[in-house]
Amino acid sequence: MEESRRTIIHTKTVVMHVCTSSAALPPPQLTLGPHRLQVVRSNKVLRIKVDNQLTWKQHVTSTVRSGAYRLYMLHRLKSFGTPADELKGVHLTFILPSLMYASPAWSSSPTSTQQQQPENVQKRTCRIILGPA
Repeated sequence: MEESRRTIIHTKTVVMHVCTSSAALPPPQLTLGPHRLQVVRSNKVLRIKVDNQLTWKQHVTSTVRSGAYRLYMLHRLKSFGTPADELKGVHLTFILPSLMYASPAWSSSPTSTQQQQPENVQKRTCRIILGPA
């Protein structure tokens, strides 16, 4: 078997102690050579925010914030008289992918409130594109 020549960079390596127990357990103190690794409560892995309780609160919050921020672009385009078909294209290109990224991995686990938040962004998108009902 061929030896891997990759090195682990201690400044880019973190430790996340995953524990769903209600008892507070101290996180492990791990080192890489002489360097102690930073212990974090959450971390992004392939743009998915994972926390040490395995909840999706931070991920859903950041996803919804990103989608809502992009609604401003849609709103501005609408104010310039952009046709609804083009606004729909902007939605399908810039807003929907950010809301749905990796949703098969996380969409079944959030609370009902967390599941409603991306849907609310979608509803706001429809109101911008189609106008008030």
